[in-house]
Amino acid sequence: MAVLTLLLLGVGAYLVTIRPILAVLPPAAFDPLDRSAQRVRDAINAEAFALSGHPDRAVSRNFTATMAEAVRRNPDFRYYLRVGDRVIGNTPSPAYFHALGLDRLEAARAAADAAPEICLQMFRNLSTPQDKGALEYLYCDRPRYIEYHGLRHAFPTPNDRAERAVRKLFWTTGSAFFYTVAALFLLASAVIVVNMRTIRRVARLAQSFDANHLDVQLPERGVPAEVLPLVRAINQLIGRLHRTQARQKFFLSAAAHELRTPLTVLRTRLELLDEAPIKDKLIGDVRRVTNLVNQLLTLMKLDTLAEVAGTFDLVATTRKVLANLAPLAGQRNIALSFAPQVEQYWMAGGADLVEVAIANLVDNAISFTPDGGEVFVALDAEGLLSVRDFGPGLDPAKISSLFDPFVRHPSNRRGFGLGLAIVKAIATLHGGSVAARNAEGAGAVFDLRFPPSDGTANATARPATPVRVPAFKAEG
Repeated sequence: MAVLTLLLLGVGAYLVTIRPILAVLPPAAFDPLDRSAQRVRDAINAEAFALSGHPDRAVSRNFTATMAEAVRRNPDFRYYLRVGDRVIGNTPSPAYFHALGLDRLEAARAAADAAPEICLQMFRNLSTPQDKGALEYLYCDRPRYIEYHGLRHAFPTPNDRAERAVRKLFWTTGSAFFYTVAALFLLASAVIVVNMRTIRRVARLAQSFDANHLDVQLPERGVPAEVLPLVRAINQLIGRLHRTQARQKFFLSAAAHELRTPLTVLRTRLELLDEAPIKDKLIGDVRRVTNLVNQLLTLMKLDTLAEVAGTFDLVATTRKVLANLAPLAGQRNIALSFAPQVEQYWMAGGADLVEVAIANLVDNAISFTPDGGEVFVALDAEGLLSVRDFGPGLDPAKISSLFDPFVRHPSNRRGFGLGLAIVKAIATLHGGSVAARNAEGAGAVFDLRFPPSDGTANATARPATPVRVPAFKAEG
């Protein structure tokens, strides 16, 4: 609509204003020097006409101002005006009157005593490539002679022919069309503004969609007709994605549930076998598959949760996780250190889910820490829980994909690549975030940030209880 309006406005402006101007005015009319010459000619002719009726009248101010401006800009400019016996000019005698024999012609006519109806008239263009000039001679009842030359530089012409033509054409012929187009343009602009506000509202709603919960649709009511097919197509796509996503989740959840019982039975039967090297290997394989099933069920559970209720102390929860993992770390003589900056940190959410997230990070740190090393956990007053190991560190090129499902770095590492994906899902569910980075010196740091519980006052920061802590700086 806006494009059509602008196109109509441009075509109308050309047909109604520009084209008539070009047809009325020759190209020379737009030359500043030509316009100045026209102004001089008009002023002299007007003054000559006024003196023909009143030879004794005073010189008009317009004539005086025009000639003064021409002389000021052109020191060599000369003009001469004679009507009867009245002479006006800045030169005592005309340059061309005698040279053209007009003095003899005038004397002959006076001697012949010709009737006033018999007129003598002559016009000559005195312009050269460098300047403008002209002369005009008329003798009816009394002689009138006009001569000017030496106009080389233009001067302001506020009432020149071009301006009068533009003003006349614009305000008479083009004003009605201009007002019509302006009204259409304002109307189209209002429609566009309203439509754009509706489109932005739909865009903001689309940006708020959760990729894991596609059971919503874009509104079709109130949407501009031009955009409605696109909105309907997007809604159809969302519907297809939602159905596909639901089928995938159902398949994974059903498969995981169906596998748990056979795996439990299989592990029980393996434990009843006689001791043999293959027995421990088979039990370890079954344990790994069971862990995979449990992780898949956890992911399915997180995808179906929109929010979690309850509050708990993150400090106590972290201590509980470290106590549970202490035997695992002790098998390799790895020390677990915890340095909270607050006595308590209350947050909203499910303690069991956050335990899973912290346990995954600490277990991951233990697996990368050399025997006899240390895993350090810190919690600041802002809810930033940091877990540091002293292993080989992270590949900077792969940090961005660490939290994707089924991603393992390095690829030959044990596990299925779901632990960090579960950590990210739990953090997102609790309104938090998780990030990974390389620590100063050696090792990696995983930062898990949780917001505090609304309306719950946490303990103020305090010096941590002295523990054996390596050089470490948690990022805020």
